[in-house]
Amino acid sequence: TGSEAKIKIIDTTNNYIVSIFGGGGPQINFGQVPNESQYMEISAAGGRNIIDSKGRDFELTTTSNGNIFYADNSSNSFGVGTIFTNTSLPDTTLQVGVEDAATNTVLRPFKLTRTSSNTPASSIGVGMEFEVETSASNNEVGATIEAVTTDVTSTQEDFDMVFNLMENGAAAAEKMRIGSNGAIKFNNAYTFPTADGNANEILQTDGAGNITFAAAG
Repeated sequence: TGSEAKIKIIDTTNNYIVSIFGGGGPQINFGQVPNESQYMEISAAGGRNIIDSKGRDFELTTTSNGNIFYADNSSNSFGVGTIFTNTSLPDTTLQVGVEDAATNTVLRPFKLTRTSSNTPASSIGVGMEFEVETSASNNEVGATIEAVTTDVTSTQEDFDMVFNLMENGAAAAEKMRIGSNGAIKFNNAYTFPTADGNANEILQTDGAGNITFAAAG
């Protein structure tokens, strides 16, 4: 019948069982006799492919270099990378890691990617949000960081890094921008020079957002 396993493989020594079902889609269950779905389920049903760990920790491993993925149900932690082993698990909700033999280089184990189905134009970008619950069942995006293009011309691309913050309950808005030329702009109001001035000079403003070095006095 649809509710009965079509094939059962039983380890009579340890009472482990692997069951193969049909019905709404192919399904393989792993468990112990008599609970054939106790440990894990792999199924293809309802238009989805599913791996259900039945509330247990879920782990994909390599043969010799440690875990490439680890989800610890008991501590709600999730890790991706090649540095996690059974004795060195993620110590926070999400941890991404990578390891190599170099000792004086920078590795980038995490990447945000933005693509478009149309022709990209200036101001296309990618970012991340920081959301906090500010009252019961009310979450607010209080800050965002964005990498925004200012020129998408091939081989001449420019990017700005933009920092946005919420103020007085309004949507997070730009407070600081680091331009592709290194200029730092605050609150969309004024921009610092990109090079140092001469000895004993001071910063001065023209009242129109332009700050420059000038002689004191």
